[in-house]
Amino acid sequence: MAIVRYIFLFLLYLSYIKVSNGVNIGENSIEYDSFNKFEYKVGEEITFFKYTDIKGIRSDECIAIYEAILYYQDNSPASYIDYYFSSFDTIVAIIPDVPPSNDYSIAFKIGSYYSDTYLYSHRFKIIPGGKIKKMPSHIDACGYKRVSIYGEDIPKQKTKAKTKKGKI
Repeated sequence: MAIVRYIFLFLLYLSYIKVSNGVNIGENSIEYDSFNKFEYKVGEEITFFKYTDIKGIRSDECIAIYEAILYYQDNSPASYIDYYFSSFDTIVAIIPDVPPSNDYSIAFKIGSYYSDTYLYSHRFKIIPGGKIKKMPSHIDACGYKRVSIYGEDIPKQKTKAKTKKGKI
């Protein structure tokens, strides 16, 4: 009887493991899988080129993005991110000040606050180094006013990069 119990627990454990390098957020979500690199530092920009051509969806207008969030590997929110449109079909996201880890992803909520449709990225790694990059307040290529998640002042950095000698 104990063997059956262990087999049952083992099968339950296997069914819990999900092998994926993408994020499964909503039924109508669109995965962006055209990154050229998978390691970034705090303050680096990730560019979503030609997102309007993804998976047969074609648009000649900017999409309405409600918010952009950086997610941990368990799909819990890590931080809001700064983003802007550099052209109608290109979004630039700036990596916020978060601790280094192997498994982050970005999701843009498309439509409205109540929408369950996202444009999301493959998983990527944030490595030590870099510095906070505050997005200046400006009007982007789609005519939206952009203000940094940091507000007016750049905060002191939470994650510090180590030099070769191990000093901060």
